[in-house]
Amino acid sequence: EDQNTDPVIDDFGGPDAFGYYWKDSNEPDGPTYSWHSSYGTALGSGDIVNGSMDDGYFGGESLGFNFNYYGATYSSVYINTNGFLTFQANQSGSSTYGNRNLPSSNAPRSGEPASMLAGFWDDLNPGDGGTIYFYTNNSDLAVITFYDVPGYGGSGQYRFQIQIHGNGHIYMMYNSMGVDDLNNATIGIQNDNGSIGLEAAYNAAYVEDDLAILYYSSTTWFQAIDNIGLLSPGESTLAQIEFNGEGLLDGVYEGSLTVSTNDQDLPSVDIPVAMYVGVAFDPPVVSDIPDQSIDPG
Repeated sequence: EDQNTDPVIDDFGGPDAFGYYWKDSNEPDGPTYSWHSSYGTALGSGDIVNGSMDDGYFGGESLGFNFNYYGATYSSVYINTNGFLTFQANQSGSSTYGNRNLPSSNAPRSGEPASMLAGFWDDLNPGDGGTIYFYTNNSDLAVITFYDVPGYGGSGQYRFQIQIHGNGHIYMMYNSMGVDDLNNATIGIQNDNGSIGLEAAYNAAYVEDDLAILYYSSTTWFQAIDNIGLLSPGESTLAQIEFNGEGLLDGVYEGSLTVSTNDQDLPSVDIPVAMYVGVAFDPPVVSDIPDQSIDPG
């Protein structure tokens, strides 16, 4: 059961039940504020797929790459005019103006949870001014910019953006937020059913100009670059694995790389993986990894 609670103010948080953390640029090891000035395509009333410019969705806008979020993979995003994004198409634009705590099974709409990236979820109205932009490099970065979008009734004028990175990191950048009604919004993330999430702020005087927030998962610090292929019997190949320590706290990160096959006797092999961030270490002994051959059949 979700409920609205007292204002939340902090500079970091997590992990949630999935493994996401967040921290802002006021932390000593926090992210660097970096505004993306290539805005891309301006979205207008003709791009609305549900609702209106007051309370509606643009989309689905193609990210140009696959984005892993709370264990699901998405290739497009829906942009709500009230300052948040979702990855689900079955959302009504109406009744999304009332911000809630995250996570919530009633966010963004009562009884209709969705995976969310809430940059500044409030009752905004780009129909009265400002512009919402969508940019992608079709490789590993998509940026959604709310540029001088006012609040409903003309209160405030907000300039912020949500940056989605192919490595799983999410940045929220706040360029010019003014001083009006900054304590009436939700900033945070949640999964598709509203059961897991993180909240940087809820109805709190938290956001400020030149602030950066990073959301990252402890499960996305490595990935296979070539994650599918075909081998003939007796063949072998090199697999490229990318490690990324950006935004991670110092420490040892351990996981496993699962190789799935069509070998009925050995359908998968788990290879242990470790990454050391900011700490001294002894290199692992490769011979400690079990030698398992796979018959591709």
